[in-house]
Amino acid sequence: MSPLDQLLQARTERERNAALKGWTKVHGPVFEFMVTINQPGVVALLVPADRFAELLEAYQRSRHHYLKQLSEQLPQLSFDNDEFEYHLLVYSLAEHLEGDLEPIRPIMEKMLLEKDTEIMGVATKLFERMGVNCWASWPVIRKAFACQGMWESPFHLGNAVAATVREKPDRLEAIRTALQAGKEKEQQALCHVLVELGPLANPLTDDVIRITLTPSASPDTISCAIMALGYLGEKNAEISAILRHAIGSEHWFVRANAIASAGQLRLEPEMFVPLIIQRLQDDFGYDGWSASNAAVKALGQYGPDARIAREPLIVLQNSTDDEDMQKAISEALTPIR
Repeated sequence: MSPLDQLLQARTERERNAALKGWTKVHGPVFEFMVTINQPGVVALLVPADRFAELLEAYQRSRHHYLKQLSEQLPQLSFDNDEFEYHLLVYSLAEHLEGDLEPIRPIMEKMLLEKDTEIMGVATKLFERMGVNCWASWPVIRKAFACQGMWESPFHLGNAVAATVREKPDRLEAIRTALQAGKEKEQQALCHVLVELGPLANPLTDDVIRITLTPSASPDTISCAIMALGYLGEKNAEISAILRHAIGSEHWFVRANAIASAGQLRLEPEMFVPLIIQRLQDDFGYDGWSASNAAVKALGQYGPDARIAREPLIVLQNSTDDEDMQKAISEALTPIR
């Protein structure tokens, strides 16, 4: 019996783990498999399209069983490496699956609305692989956006929606409707779609501005809208005022995205370059992203218009032990000089 057949027929955790070990013997460890799978035709040979639906359903059963165990807080349950291996295997297959995904769309939609982020993550990757053909699932995608926003969900789903709009720009009106009517999490996710679309989404600039000015909007939502403004390409007095105010926000991620958008747009150098320089020491953040990181990149984007930033950048470069920051400063100084 092939490793795939074993995975499909596994009904218990023990049988599934045995099937994973069988897969490893034939195809190598999952992490190695994720590299070799890039070879053309590998996925098609290992998992025919008509059997991938079976694998997805078997994977969901396994995840549901695992999550049930977690919810019952069984004392003997620890972090399950085999469960994670199974997820990586299915995800890597989804990432490279070839052929027509239309037959498995119903399964993909069901997975997309799961509360488990791992199951949903596999679905978002499949929708990204589907590309422009994912538009038929727009109502379901909106529900997923409204549940997960853009922070708890991989960006692949936003990439897929952006691809459909590039194919047919008139779909931008559907994005506008969702942006105006949607709840905050949906607005956050849609802002990522606008980032992917860039100037093509410029007609929605006023809608994004309205989000930044909504008194009840959360800092997360305002931050997403401010990030989108940097990619839409519009420059006017209202946007300048919004970003200038946001650079002084009490929330570090709002400050960082405002600086990034100002640099992206190269807004009013006389006004913004001094404000951005003041944030070079503003290094509170997460995962390599802070107002300081954003400031270095933004000053580089201003180029010669940021000449007064040369000395502060060199001071920061000489005082930091962060090699990534040192490299970023070097890259920023080149266009400034």
